[in-house]
Amino acid sequence: MRQKILEHTKEILKKEVDEITIETIEERKNKIMKYLIFLENMVELPELDISSEGPSQIDPLPKENAQAYTFERKLVGGYVPERDVYLPEYVVRTAGISNGDKISLERKDTKKEEYFVHLLEKKNIPVKREEIQYGIVRRDGDLLLVDTTLQEGMKLIKIDDMPYTFLLREQDIQKMQLEDGDIVDIAYDPDNPNYFRVVWKHQIEDEIPPRPIKSGFYKQSNSSSSKGVEKWLDGYSILIVGCEPRKAIYKQIIEERGGEFLWFEGTEDEDRIRAAVVKSHFIIVLQPFIRHRASYLLVELCKEMHKPYKVIDSLGVASILRSIEELI
Repeated sequence: MRQKILEHTKEILKKEVDEITIETIEERKNKIMKYLIFLENMVELPELDISSEGPSQIDPLPKENAQAYTFERKLVGGYVPERDVYLPEYVVRTAGISNGDKISLERKDTKKEEYFVHLLEKKNIPVKREEIQYGIVRRDGDLLLVDTTLQEGMKLIKIDDMPYTFLLREQDIQKMQLEDGDIVDIAYDPDNPNYFRVVWKHQIEDEIPPRPIKSGFYKQSNSSSSKGVEKWLDGYSILIVGCEPRKAIYKQIIEERGGEFLWFEGTEDEDRIRAAVVKSHFIIVLQPFIRHRASYLLVELCKEMHKPYKVIDSLGVASILRSIEELI
């Protein structure tokens, strides 16, 4: 299984390298880094036993000479006209497909109309769709709105270099059960930003780690009580990089478990970052919330100093705790 994933990923990397131009060097570098980090983490996982009887729902690799279909990106999800198939947003994100890409479809052995989707050829044809990632939902009177994003610290959303506010519609609020403090992605028409949809709600507090922690702890981020929490980080210094708005929450969960909390935004100069890495036992890099240059620098410093580190896409405290536990 690992070898198949490796070979498939190598093919994707070859395509990414072939498509590098002067204008897209930074974009391609970031994508290639993510694939390399994925492979690095994969080798630490145990092999899966998929020999059990019955139909497998594990996503297979595309068949040789698989029929190629054109994918059309919509504000939410996308459409495959040759098969008259709508692909929901989570499928699009999992498959990593963009407008115009050539994909294969294989029907799953389920009662629902579901498909295995694989990218066959990357086209990435421009489409009238822009996306704001990691927008912060906040309440203003009776309204819910989004005007800031967590990316690169926390900054105002701008369209055409002007601050812009998305007033959330009742349809999206009800469908996604949105409330003050949620983190969402918004897709909009660049010619008419009033035409937009909330396409994704990030699960900030993901699955609770296996260590005994009181239920509801993660929603009580202002609580100072650490009674009953195992001090399994005693003697360790933990450096977390990125996502300044949640710094206080990260500090609490580390210190409650006996650890020393260190934090950097990722915009500091290299000497300060190097000094923090030297002092730390474990480093957690919150990749979506820092500049790409800082992410690359941190990974290189950790490798140079042989410091255990994890680069993760989540901002949830449970993901951070799980990552630290894997490094110990």
